[in-house]
Amino acid sequence: MYKIRSNRELKIQLPRNYKKNEDKIYPLIIVLDGDYLFEPVVGNVDYFSYWEDMPESIVVGINQDKTRQEDSRYDLADFLPVNKGAEFYEFIGQELLPYLDQTYRTAQLKIIVGHDHTANFINYFLFKENPIFHGYINLSPDLAPNMKDRIIAALSNRTSDTWFYMATGTQDVEKIRNNVVGLDEKNQRNR
Repeated sequence: MYKIRSNRELKIQLPRNYKKNEDKIYPLIIVLDGDYLFEPVVGNVDYFSYWEDMPESIVVGINQDKTRQEDSRYDLADFLPVNKGAEFYEFIGQELLPYLDQTYRTAQLKIIVGHDHTANFINYFLFKENPIFHGYINLSPDLAPNMKDRIIAALSNRTSDTWFYMATGTQDVEKIRNNVVGLDEKNQRNR
């Protein structure tokens, strides 16, 4: 891959009847931390699509076991992707998604999933005027400074449908839990 100047291992799960349904297009779900998060997401997608609680989807995991810190890097002044983080951001938007759209029968609906550092990272796509993702699944996000305010502003200014999910648990890291709960409370007040 050119933007990140290194190869990345991808895991790709196609829907059960992908080859049979040659005219059907499918939503695309990108999973960061694919080395450990891909299988749980694939399991949920397969289960819920089997029962028709969600559409069958193409799921693509990006393995980041050795690169996740650098891939999620942000500048300490403006808290936006920098260096390898900026390269990884461009890789997803300018290389990976076009490649997947050309190679597979993808629909317009695109969702991205991340955990802690990568959950913070996925939100940078939300700030674009015309975001390439329509859904964001933040699992225990380790939010950068100012991220709460940026997320609320981005969601309140959105003119297109956007699905945004953020999760924490009672046993989560206290800082992460407090940030997620605080963001939810602030968002409720701004409605």
